[in-house]
Amino acid sequence: MPDLPTASALAHDPTPPSYNQERHLRVVTALRRGDTGFPTWIGIAFDVAGALDVEAFRSALRTWIGRHETLRSGFHASGGAFHRFTLDRDTVSVVDTVLGDFTPADDVAAYLVDRLTHATDATRWPSYVVETVERAASTTVIAALDHSNADGYSIFAVIRELHDLYDAAVHGRADVPADTGSYVDFSRAERIAAHRVDRHHPAAVRWAAFLDACGGGLPTFPLDLGVEDGVCVPQGLTTEHLLDAAGSAAFEAACRAGRSSVLAGVLTATAISCHGLRRQPVHRFITPLHTRVAPEWSRSMGWYVGAGPVEIALDGAADFRDLLPRAQKAARTANRVAQTPLVKVLEVLDVRLRHSHDMFSFVSFLDLRDVPGSERWVEWNARTLVGKSHNSKTSFWVNRTHEDLHVTARYPDTATARENVGHFLGRLKAVVRSVAETGNHSLP
Repeated sequence: MPDLPTASALAHDPTPPSYNQERHLRVVTALRRGDTGFPTWIGIAFDVAGALDVEAFRSALRTWIGRHETLRSGFHASGGAFHRFTLDRDTVSVVDTVLGDFTPADDVAAYLVDRLTHATDATRWPSYVVETVERAASTTVIAALDHSNADGYSIFAVIRELHDLYDAAVHGRADVPADTGSYVDFSRAERIAAHRVDRHHPAAVRWAAFLDACGGGLPTFPLDLGVEDGVCVPQGLTTEHLLDAAGSAAFEAACRAGRSSVLAGVLTATAISCHGLRRQPVHRFITPLHTRVAPEWSRSMGWYVGAGPVEIALDGAADFRDLLPRAQKAARTANRVAQTPLVKVLEVLDVRLRHSHDMFSFVSFLDLRDVPGSERWVEWNARTLVGKSHNSKTSFWVNRTHEDLHVTARYPDTATARENVGHFLGRLKAVVRSVAETGNHSLP
């Protein structure tokens, strides 16, 4: 592809960045101005059988980039703003570079982490990269993208898409996936809709009440993390197995019996776990929710994520079943609110946050069985990759696959945080397993 100066000069696009993209770019720029640089990429890896057919793989990448307009769209900074440029499909080219030959004794993982971090710089173009580790009997494909290009669902969808495009190119098939919606179009529509948002907008009213109930700011983890909120420190990452496939189905059945979703069940289990750590009458936290409300965006790559405030009162409740309907109602409200960009809401409420990669601590739930190809991830040795983050926040991703229900936690890498996050994860595991086994769990 053309370099950044050439692309920005030849392919000007008046479409502004999405609210997520703009905040992300401003945070990254501000932190690097202060000499605080850290990775902001997300990625995946998977295996394909046999030695790599380089020409076929190059063809697959061109089709992939052509299909998703956001991968042909970038930004340059000028006059305190970020200006978009978007390339036509015909301008897409793929250049392959041999990085070197490695032996079993070489630390290939460390080399790749450094390489991916450099190649996905949000202020460069393009801010994503695809690498291959080639062997005689198989090839590992690695795709890493700065967060401005993709959300969690998008990155998981890359696995099946690249695998299928490569397989089609190898065998000379023309079964190219149909076109999908454009995140550039979404960004334009989001900005138009946001013109109607003021302090009286329902989402702004809900967030104002939520922030006031939280003491004027966004909610934090209920226990000490050993670091002042807003200070960027290296983060730790851990994954905890919660339930196997059968247990996950039993947990879902308990939620459905209460006429609620699995998301509501996860939120209920979170509230009970937090209550076991810190006895409060109401538990408040934030959950990310998708904004893919139009059919054309269901398979589109982009950052289709909003934030929803969740508030669950425990008064008069004795157990999981009592709280589940409250969590279901909270989840519905959160989903409606999340369709309005939080960045815009905070702007109209005149709420200013410190510059950090994550705006807030959150609890997320994704049913990854809905992602195309997820039933073959074990066969393809598919796995997610993340860079080493720096923040003071905690993030919890509860994900369901065809094999299990698990939670991945990211937290400040301090002794205090490791201990207290460990307490939370232990309680969360106990709650979901109790619900899966008995259909209920009593409040502590």
